Amino acid sequence: MIRFIDTSNSYKLKSGRSIVALDGVNLDLADSGLTFVCGENGSGKTTLLNLLGGMDSVSDGDIIVDGYSLKSLTKSQCDGYRNTYIGYIYQTYNLIDGYTVGENIAIALEIRHKKVGREEIDEVLKTVGLVDKQGETFYNREISELSGGQLQRVAIARALVKGAEILLADEPTGALDVSAGDEILELLKNLSKKMPVIVVSHNASNIKQYADRIITLQDGKVIDDTAPLKIDAESNAAVEKTKKLEKSGIPFARSVILAFKGLKYHKIRLAVSVFLCIVMCSAFVFAFTSRFADKNTPQIRACYNDDKQMIRLASVAYLEYTAHGQKVRTPCGEKDIAQIKTIENYTGG
Repeated sequence: MIRFIDTSNSYKLKSGRSIVALDGVNLDLADSGLTFVCGENGSGKTTLLNLLGGMDSVSDGDIIVDGYSLKSLTKSQCDGYRNTYIGYIYQTYNLIDGYTVGENIAIALEIRHKKVGREEIDEVLKTVGLVDKQGETFYNREISELSGGQLQRVAIARALVKGAEILLADEPTGALDVSAGDEILELLKNLSKKMPVIVVSHNASNIKQYADRIITLQDGKVIDDTAPLKIDAESNAAVEKTKKLEKSGIPFARSVILAFKGLKYHKIRLAVSVFLCIVMCSAFVFAFTSRFADKNTPQIRACYNDDKQMIRLASVAYLEYTAHGQKVRTPCGEKDIAQIKTIENYTGG
């Protein structure tokens, strides 16, 4: 059960001016069905999706999901909420180049600290239609070999394999042609029979045949709802938490392996990273040695050894010496004076 209660979200610009992205929204969403959230750019639809996904914080009001108050969750609990309940589908897929389909999907399981099994991944690949004519899944296919529609199906499979309770899709067909886009919407329609699927779209004209409900936003407010749902207060109060929030995060060792594998695939990025590391290490060594360097002694010794010129101590604060026929005056301290006096045949005042 999902409920928006007077939900608002605002943020401040650098100028100090406050912008209201969502303004007092009240919505009840069913436990299944395909819901489209539509509106022009800046209407608040992506903000609504991000609030429900735990990506942004509620400024006023609240969002209740399965008995959890999103506004009262700590940062750690919010990570657990996303990990336990939310499957996010992006317009740009957010898949990792250089990895196979199976490896991209397996990461979603690793984040939940689950054992990665081939059978489980194959099952979800069949669900999203990533199977060839011989009946083999796309498990070992490279990401670079897939079309846009297939990439989006991999992204959907990644969201499903983690056992998400809610699917959120931000313009999932925006980068696809009409045919591939219709296939993705048909897939989401089938998935919505068992879970709520909320899709953000800027255009409602081509989605009416798929939508169970279309919510239209303008200036952060709901201006139209084709199938409003109202849950009475008693039913809402009776909702209890049915799932424990699971911790998320990939083990450190695995993170390092993933990072190096990504760099290996992007050779230019690897070269730049190595160069920057060398530059930073060199700068650190130079700064460290300079910190303890004696500025005056090497210069004084060079003049004495090379030119055999007379070095005369003028005062405690300054040192005067003649080099190449010119008189040089430079600051010095007690340590420099002591060093000068150790020079053989030193005569000073």
